[in-house]
Order: sequence, then structure tokens, then C-alpha cells
Amino acid sequence: MRKKNHISRISREELLDKSKTKDLSCKCGRIVKHCSNNTEEVTCHICTTLLPKELNDSLLMTKEERQKIKNEKKSKFPPGWKLLSEFVDSDRNVYYRGIIQPRLKGKKEPTDVQSILTKRAENRKNKPKLSKKEKQELKEQKLLKQHEKKQKAIEEKKRRDAKKLKKL
Repeated sequence: MRKKNHISRISREELLDKSKTKDLSCKCGRIVKHCSNNTEEVTCHICTTLLPKELNDSLLMTKEERQKIKNEKKSKFPPGWKLLSEFVDSDRNVYYRGIIQPRLKGKKEPTDVQSILTKRAENRKNKPKLSKKEKQELKEQKLLKQHEKKQKAIEEKKRRDAKKLKKL
């Protein structure tokens, strides 16, 4: 019986001696060099660290299989529905900020998804694109307003402190 998940280190002498090492291929097809002769199976560095199991399996799939899985995972709700303060699906389930409210099921009309999507598209189109200078000017104006508010608050505090001192 073969041991799984057994990690063995190869010594420097074995690494230099080519007869004691061999090259093996990973599940994804990458070749891992300098494996000891008693190694039966190897996983490359990319498969172990960067990719979760689902993606690891998807590397071995064809494009059609990947597309089929991608289409199955799509939600029937519009993008950003969890961020809406209130959303009612076609089955009349009521969601507040993405959390279902079973007490309100069937009591409200379904949300018109198409109108939400058109509003979002219009907002994107109508939003003016600002140049770098315009953005910088807006930022400076905001900072000036903040500074003025702070100065007013400091002056107000000084006046209050002066009144308190006069009373004493």
C-alpha cells in the first residue's frame, strides 16, 4: 500500500547523482525535475500553491466543458442584487441586503430587474469623465473646505474657552 502525502527531501548527493533522480510530470502536464527514484506521483509548485482544487481540475478539461460549468454557475439574479436594500425575486422571496426574509415571502411584488439595469447603464453614460487636472482641482477644493471647517471649529473652541476663563 502506497503512502499518500508523504514529503521526502532529496539529499544533495542524490541530486547531483543523475542515476538516483528522475523527472516526473504533474497532473497539469508540467515536468518536475530531480525527483527521487522512489517517488511515484508529483504535484508541481503552481498546482500546490496557486490553484485551488476546482481550478486544478479545470486545467484538465476542454474549453467546452469549462464553458458549460461557467454557464451553470451563473445566478438568476442581476449583478449586485445582494447590495440592494430590498430585492424580491420571481418566486416572491424577499431579500434585505442579500439576506432572505421568510416572514415577508409573497407579500411584495417582484423587483423589476430590467429597470435597475437600464438605470445603471444610464448613470454610467451620463457620468462625465474628468481629466487629471479637474480631478486634482476637485480634491483641492474638498481639502480647502475641510480646512475651513477645522479653522472655524478651532476659533469656536477658543471663544468658548475665553468665555469660561472670564466667568472664573
